[in-house]
Amino acid sequence: MNLQRIPYKSMDLVQTEEVQTPGGQTFRIPKLYYPVTTRENFRRMNEGDHPFWCPTSLTDFRYVTAEQLLTEAEAGFTHQAIQENGEPSKMLYLDMGPGPIQMQEVFSRIPGAPELSAKAFAEMLCAKLDKILAFTPVDLVLYRDDWAEAANAADRGENILELPEAEAADLFFRHVQSKGIPVTFRCKCLTEQMVDQVVKLRPDYLQLTGDLRYFFDYRDRFGDFLGMDVVLDGQTEKEAADRMRYAVEQFAYKGRMMVTIGLVSEEGLWGGLQEVHNYSQEAYQDPETFGKNLEKILKGHSHHHDH
Repeated sequence: MNLQRIPYKSMDLVQTEEVQTPGGQTFRIPKLYYPVTTRENFRRMNEGDHPFWCPTSLTDFRYVTAEQLLTEAEAGFTHQAIQENGEPSKMLYLDMGPGPIQMQEVFSRIPGAPELSAKAFAEMLCAKLDKILAFTPVDLVLYRDDWAEAANAADRGENILELPEAEAADLFFRHVQSKGIPVTFRCKCLTEQMVDQVVKLRPDYLQLTGDLRYFFDYRDRFGDFLGMDVVLDGQTEKEAADRMRYAVEQFAYKGRMMVTIGLVSEEGLWGGLQEVHNYSQEAYQDPETFGKNLEKILKGHSHHHDH
């Protein structure tokens, strides 16, 4: 199975559609081939049941913040109205907003702002999610907190699982999962020694930012239970496509992989979306041939890997 890649410079010669990135920019992307519905494919990917392609936050989901949804609810929007105004075929990817560490940094700059413990903040997020679920179904939740202080603690040999932000994350993950919703965890400042502890918190997906070679062996170490949420970024068509091709080779073949759209140009989005969508379909639909090629590919990568 070989799907055609349309060069960015040939955009005007093919069918396109407009999409809006989380940053509010409107970009044109090529019409992609979907052999099943996005919802059915996400179920397959999430359950490890022979998906057709790697889902992305832009094409398979409506990516929205918790605050935006609550604003819509307070404005009188109904779930049906949201579906009619949006795209009914898309699932809902809910970004809960900044986590305890980031919010404490914000509060510290506001005179008289209350000091909240990480656990209290997580409890507030749980209540916020419950309020949203009373208004509309949610298919995927993003929890993000940049653990700079935790990283410093880990470097001193402390157990990150005993830190307040880890307790808060664990509380929130269990609450989300009790609703039957998978959760993806975006956490910057993870040191290598922290990762083994972080995965014990058992989010459904770990969002991978930065240099993907850092996560080279995650597929083999954690692929049986932890999904990989790769960030698509890049300014050129080739840069983004190469990143997505590498990601599929590393994380899609074993375990679960999805893609969240990061800081990307229209050209980068054009190249990256096509590559992750088409290359993952080629891999999933012809796993025997892909597996043989993958052995050669990974041997080549290992020579340049310095984990």
